[in-house]
Amino acid sequence: MRELQLGFISNKTTVRLLKILNYIEHKNRFTIGELAENVVVSERTIASDIKYLKDHFEDSAEFVSGSKGVIFREIHLSEYKERKKQLFSNECLFEIIQQIFYGKLDRIEELAHRYNYSETSFRRLLVQSTPVLKSYGLLWQTNPLTIGGREGNLRKFFKDFFYEGVETPFTIIPDNKLHDFFIQKFMNEMGRYSVGSGTTPEAFYYTLYIAINRVSLDKTVSIPKELQKKVFNEHDFLVFSSITEVVEELYKVKLPKEELAWIYLVTICKRTIDREDLEKTFFDHFNLWPEIPGITKRFLQKRGIPSACLLYTSRCV
Repeated sequence: MRELQLGFISNKTTVRLLKILNYIEHKNRFTIGELAENVVVSERTIASDIKYLKDHFEDSAEFVSGSKGVIFREIHLSEYKERKKQLFSNECLFEIIQQIFYGKLDRIEELAHRYNYSETSFRRLLVQSTPVLKSYGLLWQTNPLTIGGREGNLRKFFKDFFYEGVETPFTIIPDNKLHDFFIQKFMNEMGRYSVGSGTTPEAFYYTLYIAINRVSLDKTVSIPKELQKKVFNEHDFLVFSSITEVVEELYKVKLPKEELAWIYLVTICKRTIDREDLEKTFFDHFNLWPEIPGITKRFLQKRGIPSACLLYTSRCV
């Protein structure tokens, strides 16, 4: 989710350096020419940026030039990650988003002064990142500065920004007490749920931590009544509801039933890719749209899927 974070970076050089790192971390071997083409700058600029990155990462990474290009390798991963985080150290919007998550809000003029911007320049910086927020159905709101929109959309944004993105000095890291006490006790039971889930413990951990903090700020979600009714009648949900005791013990926060339903749905809607039995159960329990079988058949037919597969799909849906 690095593209999401790039939209909130004010320094164009930092954006370029991160695009370079995104590319070479995946390719490992590259030429100056192909990197310049990918980042859309001159080869001279790329050569200068590579020199800067060599100096910045020092012994934590190496750039070895050869006849077939440059080989990039991370040597000391923890040191490399720390030095990479330093590239974000002066990015004020990252810190502001962190403060918004915790409910610490300030007025535009106060923030502009704190980060050495004129108020006009600071507002221009906010406009730059507006398209990213719009893609989540969100927008900047003033004064004080916050992010407005549906709570569920905002939580999705927070999770993508902090969990899916590159770690920065301002990344929200859920505390260890939740991990140590809760995850080990509860996540072992997830595999026994009839509807199952493809979510990882770490992703579930983030979803829960975000919900706990938002509820503590009196920011709650809502889900459609029809969907609520389905969730409340699920046997798995009754078992899942036991997490309220752990949360209340650790954080002194009582999660409302609708909040639990939202966490449950976010968790189970991340589906498996290798468990046909679980996918059939999920469809049987949560299909609210009778159009799905027809849409599925048309989708497969359009892509030339063999008729035997269409028959198999019909039996599944």
